[in-house]
Amino acid sequence: MMSIRTKFFFSLALYGVFSALLFFTHFFGFNVDREFEFWPLFFIMFAMSVSYGLLTAHASALDIKNKKIILYFALTALFFIVLFFFMKPPEFILNDLYIYYFHAKIFAYYHANPYMLAPADFMGDASLFFLKNWMSQSFNYGPVWLLISAAPALLTANIVLGVYFLRILIFAIFLATIFASRYLFEADMKKVFLFSAHPLMLYWVVLGGHNDVAIVFFIILSFIFLKKEKYFFSIIFFSLSIII
Repeated sequence: MMSIRTKFFFSLALYGVFSALLFFTHFFGFNVDREFEFWPLFFIMFAMSVSYGLLTAHASALDIKNKKIILYFALTALFFIVLFFFMKPPEFILNDLYIYYFHAKIFAYYHANPYMLAPADFMGDASLFFLKNWMSQSFNYGPVWLLISAAPALLTANIVLGVYFLRILIFAIFLATIFASRYLFEADMKKVFLFSAHPLMLYWVVLGGHNDVAIVFFIILSFIFLKKEKYFFSIIFFSLSIII
């Protein structure tokens, strides 16, 4: 009969193995649009979800007062975060990042209103070559996200470099969210670890660079101030999360 700690590390090892397999499928350009490649990707992602579920169940019963275990948690979370950050993004994720960047470029570089204009209105821009979808769609996020995403567009007019800067920016927000979660979870390192290593956070935020993490960041700050009964700041941060 395996102990709780053994079960935990076994499920963690499974999660690591399937994460590494996902890394290599992306490295070799597996595409969900091709049926032969869809099923291996589906199986790997499903296996990741199951192993993460087991990981969560075993972690809840694990006592981690030992500082070595806490350090192991931190290093393991770092491994997953770095693995997914350097994973090759698939085409459908890249297109989202290109759209984020181009709308920010309309605002920061062309000094135009992305709520009124779409990428298709800038046909002379060579960056349009990278956009595959939503070229005729105007900006559909809030003003806070427009201001945040404008930073990479101010740094460069090159869309490839701009998307790289955008991913770094979102990655920094993700790290800030993990740091803030320590206060929300009252330094419960199990919860912090499970939050930072969650497959949706790793895939859609660290790899995919989606802006959902900015919403989560402001909501966590809102809850922190709510727990401290500082209602004004709680309302401010909650309002910021709404207009991302």
